[in-house]
Amino acid sequence: MSDFQGNDDFDEVIELTGDAGDVLKFIHIGTIEYKGGKYVFFQPAETEDDEEDDEVVVFAMGKENGEDVLLPIDDDDLMTEVYEEFMRLYDMEENENCSRNCNACNMCSTCPKCAKDIK
Repeated sequence: MSDFQGNDDFDEVIELTGDAGDVLKFIHIGTIEYKGGKYVFFQPAETEDDEEDDEVVVFAMGKENGEDVLLPIDDDDLMTEVYEEFMRLYDMEENENCSRNCNACNMCSTCPKCAKDIK
């Protein structure tokens, strides 16, 4: 079972230090627990001209010398699974106030309960 922890304070900028010592600014958009691991999702606080506004950066949460550290996810299949689970949980949270209370809709156009009413 997965657990979603969203971040409603999108004004808080977090600075992460890259491998080359460069400081990158991110906004924490959520954290999930998935298959025994904890995964943290960020969006760049400042986008470059060649970057998409909806870019998401994902790290695994680990421990090093008793402290929490962010680790890269090297397994492409795991990365895909974690991202899809995050999006599923994020969409559920975003749509929890759906007036139709189906908890499965995506703007009420793809939900089997809602789509038949829209046609």
